[in-house]
Amino acid sequence: DYTRQKQAYLQGQYQLLENDTLIFDGTVAGSDKGDVTVTTDPYEENKDVSTSLDSGLVRTGLHHSFSQNSHLVGQAYYNRGNFTSKDPTDTSRIQYFDITNNGNAINNVPFPTKATANEKLAIDTDIFGADLQYILDTELVSFIVGTSLSETHNDGSDNATITGIREPLSFLNGTKVSSNANVNESTQRAFVYSKWHPTKRLNFDLGVTYANLKLGQNSDIPPLTEETYKQDAFDPQLGAVLELTDDLTLRAAYTQSIGRLANRGTIGPLEPTFVGGFNQLSDGIRGSSQELSAIGLDAKLPMQTYLGTSYQHRDISLSRNASFSYFNVENGELTTSQLNNGISRINNEAKEDQVGAYLYKIITSTVSATANYDWNNLDQSNLFADYRTNRLAFNLRYFDPSGFFAFGKSTWRGQDRNGNSVTDASDSFWVWDAGVGYEFDKYHGFVSLEFRNLFNQDFKYSAIRDESFVIPEFGALLKASYNF
Repeated sequence: DYTRQKQAYLQGQYQLLENDTLIFDGTVAGSDKGDVTVTTDPYEENKDVSTSLDSGLVRTGLHHSFSQNSHLVGQAYYNRGNFTSKDPTDTSRIQYFDITNNGNAINNVPFPTKATANEKLAIDTDIFGADLQYILDTELVSFIVGTSLSETHNDGSDNATITGIREPLSFLNGTKVSSNANVNESTQRAFVYSKWHPTKRLNFDLGVTYANLKLGQNSDIPPLTEETYKQDAFDPQLGAVLELTDDLTLRAAYTQSIGRLANRGTIGPLEPTFVGGFNQLSDGIRGSSQELSAIGLDAKLPMQTYLGTSYQHRDISLSRNASFSYFNVENGELTTSQLNNGISRINNEAKEDQVGAYLYKIITSTVSATANYDWNNLDQSNLFADYRTNRLAFNLRYFDPSGFFAFGKSTWRGQDRNGNSVTDASDSFWVWDAGVGYEFDKYHGFVSLEFRNLFNQDFKYSAIRDESFVIPEFGALLKASYNF
C-alpha cells in the first residue's frame, strides 16, 4: 500500500519597463498510487489497482499597469500529462452478455461476478491555454473583465484480457479487448465581475459568465470513444457582504456554473472564484451544471477570538453518454462481431447540503488554536451513492520569532454511505497529524515536514469537497520553497 507525490516548482519575474512585468514559471510533478483507491471508491475491495500521473507545465504571464487602479493581466501556458492505470482484476470492463439460442434471444445476461479483466489504461494529454483580464478599481465599484481559451488533445488506449468465466461460456477466457481514442476538447469562457461599495459597510457582487465547452464523452473511461458533446450557458454570479456591526459580518451568495475543462493536470484560469465570500468552484464531474446558494455569519469576539458559521446548498446535474462493452453469443460460440460496444445515457441529479462552523483563537503572540466542524449531506440519483459525513478538527499552531514553527492536528470523521446500487457502509475514526518547519527571513521561503495519520489508522472514507489527501496509512509530506 503506498501513495507517493512529488513536485518541483520554479518561478521568476523580470521588470521589462516601469509598468510592465514579465512572469514565468514551470512545474514538474508526479504521483504514484498502489493498492489504494483514493478519491474513487474506497469502500470497494480492489487492492490490485495501481496508477501513476506525470505532468509538466510551462507558463508565461504579463502584468501591465495603466495606473494605480487600472491593470491588464494575461498568461499563456502548455501542460503535458501522462496517466497510466493497471487493474488485474477489473470487474466492470465487460458488463453483460446477449445470448441467442436457437433463435431465442436472451438479452442483458449479467457478466459472471468471478469474471475479470486484466485492464491497462494509458492517456496522454496536451493542453494549450491563454487567459486575459482587465481590472479597474474605483471608490464606488471594481470591475474584472476577461476571457479564457484552451485546447486539449487526449490520446488514450486501453487493453484487457478476459479471465475467470465459468462453463458453459469458459471459451471466452483469454479474449483480448481494446479501444483507442484521439479526442480534441476545447473551452471558451468570457466573464464580467463587479464589486460595488455603495456604503462603508455594504459590498455586493454582480457578475455574469459565458462558457462554451466541447468535451469527450468517454475519453478516459474504457471502452474509450471519440464521441464529443457541446455545452454552453450564461450564468449569473450574485453576492453580498454586510457589516452589521464592527464585529459582526453577514455574507451571502447565489451562483450558477457549468464545469470547467478539468483535464488531468490542468490549471485554473485567472477568472475570480469567490462571490460573496464563498467559493463557487467545486470538484464535481466536468461538464456538470451547478447552482449554489449560501449564507454565512462571522463574528469577532473579545480576547482575539473569532467565530463563524455557514450553510451551503448545491444542486448538481449531469447528462452525458457512457460507453460499455458486451459479448454476443450464438449457440455457444461467438458471433462474427465477438465483442460489441454500446452507449447508454447517464442522467444524474444530486443535492448537496453543507453546514460549517469555526472557532479561531489567538492564545499568545506565538500560539493559536482552531476548531472546525463540517456536516455534509450528498443525495444522488441513479448509480451513485449517497453520503452523510461529519468532520470535527482541532488544530494547534506555534510560531517562534526565530522562524521555527510546529503544529498538531486531530480530526474525527464519521461517514455513512447507502442507496442505489452500492453496498451500505459506515465508518468513524480519528486521525492525528503533526509537523515542524522553518520560515526564512524576509519571507524568502520555508521548509516543512508534515507527518499524516501518525498512528496508521485504517478506515474506509470517501473525501468530501475540500479534502484531497485522506489516506488510511501513515505518510509524510516534505515541502520546501525559496524566493530569490
